[in-house]
Amino acid sequence: MAETTATTKALTIAQPWATLVAIGAKRIETRSWQTNYRGDIAIHAGKGLVASGGRSGLIGLCNTMHFQQALYEGGFITHNHCDFDALPTAKMEFGSIIAIAELHDIRPTTEIADSISQQELAFGDYSPGRFAWMLRNVRVLDAPIQAKGALGLWNATLYIGDSFNATA
Repeated sequence: MAETTATTKALTIAQPWATLVAIGAKRIETRSWQTNYRGDIAIHAGKGLVASGGRSGLIGLCNTMHFQQALYEGGFITHNHCDFDALPTAKMEFGSIIAIAELHDIRPTTEIADSISQQELAFGDYSPGRFAWMLRNVRVLDAPIQAKGALGLWNATLYIGDSFNATA
């Protein structure tokens, strides 16, 4: 089997937000900082649950209307109630690159907050002084790629074998 490497910019996003990006339910990632970079970025699902408030926080998020609906439609919960035993965590990756997306624009959140869906608002922090990273052309990897992750925009080296495939 042939193996090649590719380097791409990557962004670590906590769960369940990384999964929401991968399944196309979240098209805007909000950050406190911006970058001049535009192009493909690897979506890395962070290893921990700190940003969601740990195990109980993840359950709480999954049980809010917009999260619940998106995760149900994406096949990540099997009924209209999320508990940790029902959440198929084997499907929700941690510590892995799960998708590639195109970062095509960054705008102040205050410029777009009035023109996006309630679901998108629920999935981000649109308070003043923050930035909306506009994502499109999301391709889910056939198999997650384990990676350590980092703060900020970081360089990920992907070891790509013949079985690597990213699908829209």
